[in-house]
Amino acid sequence: MPSFLSIPEKVGAATELLLVPRTIDTPPTLNMSFFSASSLFALPPTVALGVGFPEYGFGFHGVNARATMWFLWQLSEKGSEDVRLRGWAMLDYFDSPTNKGQGGVLCPLLVECNWRGRVPGEEGWPKAI
Repeated sequence: MPSFLSIPEKVGAATELLLVPRTIDTPPTLNMSFFSASSLFALPPTVALGVGFPEYGFGFHGVNARATMWFLWQLSEKGSEDVRLRGWAMLDYFDSPTNKGQGGVLCPLLVECNWRGRVPGEEGWPKAI
């Protein structure tokens, strides 16, 4: 990662790996997606957490906040119901961003993705009775 200016591209590439295509010809896969990154001009805390107060126009969101917004979009009513998210997500500072001191919100979103697009009888889920 050349600098922190590449954070949007990093999030796009990492989240794209978690999308599972819904075609019959595609064999089941389990991707590994690395949200962490660093370089001389983009240290791990800066990449993961961002800097400043971006909600007020001062600073920028890090990978974790951008990934959280992407997962919220995918799990919301506006996201497609056909979207299936599968894979391993490697994160730095996984407990950030926090929700008013209640702990990280990113990990529960990742767990919730296990249920999105679930098809009984596929991917190890029990068949419907």
